Amino acid sequence: MTKYNVLVFPAGEVNSVELHTALSSNVNINLYGASSIDRHGPFIFKNYISGLPMIFEKGFINQLNDIIRSKSIDLIIPTHDTVALYFAKNKEKILTKVLTPNYKTAKICRSKKDTYTLFKDCSFVPHIYKNGEQIGFPVFIKPDKSEGGKGAKFIKSESELSKISDLDDYVISEFLPGEELTVDCITDRKGVLKGVFPRSRKRTYCGVSVAGEALTATKDILEIAEVINQRLKFLGMWFFQIKKDKFENYKLLEVATRVPCGMCLTRARGVNLPLLSVYTAMGRDIEVMSNNYEI
Repeated sequence: MTKYNVLVFPAGEVNSVELHTALSSNVNINLYGASSIDRHGPFIFKNYISGLPMIFEKGFINQLNDIIRSKSIDLIIPTHDTVALYFAKNKEKILTKVLTPNYKTAKICRSKKDTYTLFKDCSFVPHIYKNGEQIGFPVFIKPDKSEGGKGAKFIKSESELSKISDLDDYVISEFLPGEELTVDCITDRKGVLKGVFPRSRKRTYCGVSVAGEALTATKDILEIAEVINQRLKFLGMWFFQIKKDKFENYKLLEVATRVPCGMCLTRARGVNLPLLSVYTAMGRDIEVMSNNYEI
């Protein structure tokens, strides 16, 4: 029986708890957690390593490689968008496999502006206001590079918008009043989209979905997922968020390459995306089978 030594970094956030739950009891996995700042990680990871530098500090990769050698780490799973981008850029310096897409994909997913530019010819992209364009209020603004709803604001008038400093760092989008979904996906090692699992975001707390329902993927959701998967190069689990406009059409909010916090809903349907992602990264072929019961 093959056992993989898997390292979660950073290991103190909400989505690292989901990774721990999904992987820690599996007979094929020895799970480790590591962080630069100790948060919740020491309370849940049996094998926990603290004291790493921040990723942009001198010596980070050297210390990370020391851990890889001492623990014989087979795979690292990043839990933050910026960390995923950093790992994608520095793959050749890291002495093991990392669960990230290529650098181009990671870079596009880290920027909402770049994401919308890539899909600008698609009907599922919301209207994004450009500099000097007449704005139809209300609008929704969000930082180009952020996560968890940080800095996002509902703007009702020009006077409110004028109070925002550094507006060039924001995306100004048409307001989308309808239902919001997160769609969990997985792509195999050959680039084939193997699973699409929508879930509602009925209640959020600090940008994290804390209540929702597993849904069946409709034709339009499947089409959006296929287009995203064709234009970007993923490895294992990823997700995108969509929201309905006033005409009940789904519009894209963002695409991300990390594990989302609410992926437990998909796991409860019998699809352990973190585990399937480990197998994918280690070169195994996967098949995805879901239970169609209500969660």
